[in-house]
Amino acid sequence: MNHASILRRTLLLASALCSLGGAGGWYADASRPDDKGDGRTPATAWKTFHPFIGKVVAAGDTLYLKRGSRWDNTFLVFYHGGTAARPFVATAYGDQSLPLPAIADTSSKQAWVLGLASSHLVVEKIAVHGPNGSCVTTVADSVTDVVIQDMEASDCQSGIALAQVDGAIIQRNRVWNIHFPSNLKGGGGGAIAITLDRCRNIKVLDNVIRDAIDGNPDHEDGGAVELFRRNSNIEIAGNRARNTAGFLEIGGLVQDHDTARQVVVHHNVAQEVQNFLWCSVASAKDSSSQWGMAYSEVYVDNNTQIQDGRKAGLTVGVSIHLEDSTQIRVRNNLFVGDSQAGFLFFGPFDRQNNLFWSKNFPVKYEKPFAPGEKSADPLIHPDTTNLTYTLDLASPARDAGTALVYPSSLGALRLPPIADGKPDIGALEMGSTSIAFHARRFQGALRREGNRVAWDGWANASGTLSARLVDAQGRVVFSERTSHAVGSVGKTWDLPKARGVLVMTVELDGIRQSMVLAPAR
Repeated sequence: MNHASILRRTLLLASALCSLGGAGGWYADASRPDDKGDGRTPATAWKTFHPFIGKVVAAGDTLYLKRGSRWDNTFLVFYHGGTAARPFVATAYGDQSLPLPAIADTSSKQAWVLGLASSHLVVEKIAVHGPNGSCVTTVADSVTDVVIQDMEASDCQSGIALAQVDGAIIQRNRVWNIHFPSNLKGGGGGAIAITLDRCRNIKVLDNVIRDAIDGNPDHEDGGAVELFRRNSNIEIAGNRARNTAGFLEIGGLVQDHDTARQVVVHHNVAQEVQNFLWCSVASAKDSSSQWGMAYSEVYVDNNTQIQDGRKAGLTVGVSIHLEDSTQIRVRNNLFVGDSQAGFLFFGPFDRQNNLFWSKNFPVKYEKPFAPGEKSADPLIHPDTTNLTYTLDLASPARDAGTALVYPSSLGALRLPPIADGKPDIGALEMGSTSIAFHARRFQGALRREGNRVAWDGWANASGTLSARLVDAQGRVVFSERTSHAVGSVGKTWDLPKARGVLVMTVELDGIRQSMVLAPAR
């Protein structure tokens, strides 16, 4: 089966919950006195989930963990799978105001807490804390079609780690406080929030990652996402990371001839991240390195990195470390840094239309600019709480990117085109500058609200509001035009499910705004 078919099948898993109903339910509630109930209803729930492990379950069954429950110093393995149409599901139930059900290991003895040993599996709305190794990880080879979503993972060495998985979606998870104690003495591995090892057909979307970094100032290591060894057909999009040693690290083993193939990294925001991209490349220059590997069709497009003075071991504002790989393309990215080293580049990789800015070191660059690149204050509006850095209407990054072209071999990984053909630099598309901004003439904002997109604005004359939603193949999902009067103008649209990456464009009085959207719920 080709990778497009596998991804479509995996996307079906993410949207299958609404059709499962309550049939085949098993319940665990930590407030129950014991495990003597049959576990089939909330009233007869087990105190723990251990009786479930030996049960024979059918495709489409669900394990429900009660909100507000906490199970300490234990672990849970999902040996049970489903089918592509009827996955097995583990999820939360109960009062929505209560915390997610939590499974924690504070004994520092367990290498993981949630183990994935089956295929066609959806794991969602569970908090996992404190293992000596990974919060959520595969514990069997050749797992296929899994969805990990709306989870919390913290206080561990790796938040979510998948190995030898074919087809997965990792989306809308919160991962924080990731550490690797052995690195404090200069050894061991990095503190990684999300790790993919020998995987293919994976989407990493809309995750929030904080504090994935070791504390030794002489040897910081870690990052938001790592692709280790052989990985292919990977999309990393719409993620927000803060205080990680790197955003994305790609590496492998020379002796295994590892390769990263068909990887698209787009519209991510990283704040206080020392290195946005680190790639270990196998070449004549660095063949002695055991971590070197080869690359094919790797695209790093329309990301935003803000390094605003965090004291790191190398005090690098923006470091894109690549050696001898022309297969890696870095385009339309916004890099803002303020540190002693300024901006560093290594290797003859393909760079286009990136914008670099440092208030204290505006001209300190290791390499000359590539085509379309420049140094200028991007005039951003920072929201450090939500990790958004929108552009001012007068920003030199607006409409300054290059139109992105992808080979047909990337299939659904190709991004949909921006409506006016002039993408902004950075992760947050703001729209056309063809009409100058005038005070009170036009104000507004396009924003995401769960599985909806909302637009709120103001106009000083009646006119027409146009909206258009386009998918990754450039096909119009919907298009509409509505009249508006003077004053406030607002509109909300529901997003279709399981349609991949979309671009929403709204135009009012000649001013256009666009937003790149990861798959809706």
